[in-house]
Amino acid sequence: MIHFEKKTKNLELTPELESYLDKKIRSFSNILKVFKEPLDGWVEIEKIDSKEMYRAEFQLIWQKYSIRGEAKGETPFSAIDEARDKFERELEKLKTKVENIDKENLRKLKESYD
Repeated sequence: MIHFEKKTKNLELTPELESYLDKKIRSFSNILKVFKEPLDGWVEIEKIDSKEMYRAEFQLIWQKYSIRGEAKGETPFSAIDEARDKFERELEKLKTKVENIDKENLRKLKESYD
C-alpha cells in the first residue's frame, strides 16, 4: 500500500486534477505488491512562473532507495503523464531488485536446511 501526498505550487488542486492524480497513483498498485510495508511518497505539480509550462514530480523513498520521475509539459496533465511514466520505469527497476533479493534470501535459507 502506498500513500502519496499531493502538493501544488502556483496552481490550485482542482477536483479534476486530483481525480486524475488518484487514477495515476492507483496504476502503481500492481508493482507495489512486492513491497511488504506501507510506503509514503509525494507528487508535486507546479506551474512555472511567467510561462505556460507545468512541472510534475513523483517521488518515493523506501529504505535506502529514492525513486523519482520528473517532467515538464504544456498542461498539468501532460506533465503528470510523462513524470508518471518515468517514475514507473524506476519503480519497476526497484521491484526487480527487491524480488531478486527475496529470491536470494530464500535460496540461502533453503541451502541452510539442506
